[in-house]
Amino acid sequence: GRGFNSPPVHIIIHVEPDLALRVLQLRLKGVHGEMRRLSLARSPYRHYLEEDESFRRWVEELERGSVQTAANYFRKVPSVCEQLGTTPQELAKMDTRQAKFFLHDLIGSLEKKGVKGSGIESYVKAVKSWMVWNDVEIGPGEPSD
Repeated sequence: GRGFNSPPVHIIIHVEPDLALRVLQLRLKGVHGEMRRLSLARSPYRHYLEEDESFRRWVEELERGSVQTAANYFRKVPSVCEQLGTTPQELAKMDTRQAKFFLHDLIGSLEKKGVKGSGIESYVKAVKSWMVWNDVEIGPGEPSD
């Protein structure tokens, strides 16, 4: 830990409600701060955050909803881009047809590697999230998420 031991929050609530709220806020802040440092600062993909303001803002927006989702999507999008010979910046510029073909190729590539249903779905969701952030239309007949 942090060299700081406090009683469980449920015990503090009965004695000092304001203190309980502050302890909980500190604990959550610590968890989120730690997660972000671990998921982003040490990542081989961190250069995307430095090079692309839109990519950085997308990750920050995801963190507002779920730090875990942000960490997962942050790893998955650059990873699949590199595997398929593109970049997140190039994904952001795709037209509808290119986006559909990319998702189709992504699914095929993951299937060849032995990745199963929910694993494939998690990659597709990450890529689609990045595409939606960049107003890339996928249109009808899109690969399912």
